[in-house]
Order: sequence, then C-alpha cells, then structure tokens
Amino acid sequence: MTDRLLNITKKVKRQIDRQGSKAFKKGLCYDYAKILQRNAKGSKIYFIKNRHHYVVKHKGKYYDVDGIVKLTKKDKLVKDT
Repeated sequence: MTDRLLNITKKVKRQIDRQGSKAFKKGLCYDYAKILQRNAKGSKIYFIKNRHHYVVKHKGKYYDVDGIVKLTKKDKLVKDT
C-alpha cells in the first residue's frame, strides 16, 4: 500500500521551486498541514512548540513538506484545535 501523504508531498515538491518549499517550512507550514489534512481522512494537525512548526499526524506518522518528520525527545507536541 502506498503512503498517500508522501505521494502528495512528492507531487507538490515537483511543482514548486526551492523557494516555495522553504515557504512551507518557514511561515506557511500550517497551510501545508491543512492541505495534507484535507487529503488524509482522520489526520490531525500538531504544532511542534520547540521547532515552531506545524505537522500532520496520520496513521502514527508525522508529515510536513519534506515527508515524514522524525520527532525527538525534545519535541513538544500540541494538538491544533
């Protein structure tokens, strides 16, 4: 079974340039999280406080514009309301 969110991320990265990708990492990460959430039923948006970054949790994994996000013990997650 393919990972739907990774497929979306690959398609988006092919269509945007480096500056677009940077924008989704710095400032527009919430907007990208909303795009992923709309495409993955049951997914939830989380804010990683210490990174000041939004990600989407889907089926136990966290995603952003680069794909799967590796969390560390230092990461403080807060569920978006």
